[in-house]
Amino acid sequence: MEHPSAEDDLAFVQDFVARARAAGADEAQVRLSYDEGVEVDFETKRISLLRTTRQDDILLTVFKSTRKGSAAIAGRAADAAARAVDEALAAADAALPDPANGIAVSEPGPPTAYGAAEPDREHSSTRPADILTGWGVIIRRS
Repeated sequence: MEHPSAEDDLAFVQDFVARARAAGADEAQVRLSYDEGVEVDFETKRISLLRTTRQDDILLTVFKSTRKGSAAIAGRAADAAARAVDEALAAADAALPDPANGIAVSEPGPPTAYGAAEPDREHSSTRPADILTGWGVIIRRS
């Protein structure tokens, strides 16, 4: 599974904000973070789990009549996004009004990405299989 491009990320959050605004939010903002990791579990000298995990963490914050609400989802499923909009608006409806609530006005910056786009496997000294083999762990591939 490849991670979507920065342009796809931007289109997703813009659509998410538009959905929240269409559902009744005066303002909305979305924070999207993408995490990728490697999990390794082993017992004695045997691997019991070796997997790569990937996840989008998405936080929607809405402002409605100076009330603030938010909801978080993992992944980009349309039904989860729709539920998040409903939950964030319900939280805003239940919140106390505060005239300070709202999105600060500033010039938008470019989308940011940290680290290399692709890992440099040739120069990597931290490949999980190499480390585990160095520890004497027997790796069996099925």
